[in-house]
Amino acid sequence: EKVSTRQIKALLKDGDIVSANKLLGSNYFIRERVIKGKQLGRNLGFPTANMQVSPEKMKIKSGVYLTLTIIDKKVYPAITNVGTQPTFDGENYLIESYFHGYNGDLYDKILSVYFVERIRDIKRFSSEEELKIQLKKDLKLLKWLNLDKVEIV
Repeated sequence: EKVSTRQIKALLKDGDIVSANKLLGSNYFIRERVIKGKQLGRNLGFPTANMQVSPEKMKIKSGVYLTLTIIDKKVYPAITNVGTQPTFDGENYLIESYFHGYNGDLYDKILSVYFVERIRDIKRFSSEEELKIQLKKDLKLLKWLNLDKVEIV
């Protein structure tokens, strides 16, 4: 089957990571430096690594994704928000990942975040508590990640 860049870009813009990964033959990923954020996630009990997407990098569809990242030679499953933070009136397109089971300082490290599946749209929550409830639901989906079926290059 012939695969085109245009086809893959269209799938990424639609948020269809599963199909894009099949055509790519490995998981789509971004590689960016961790920047200092507003520490909103940390204040909620979900500290995140914030990465600003390079202007030359294509922006994928905003949403919440299941992802994987290698940190210190260990693979960490994560929930990753791509886009803005509407609950906190955020306007910048960012990638922010909460790595399940990781505790440490990632500032200024360059991370590769491998996208596995888009799980939902971004939405504005009426309260921080409502957001925390949703994040806990998102985290439960990480148990379905089959690390053996994810190709990290």
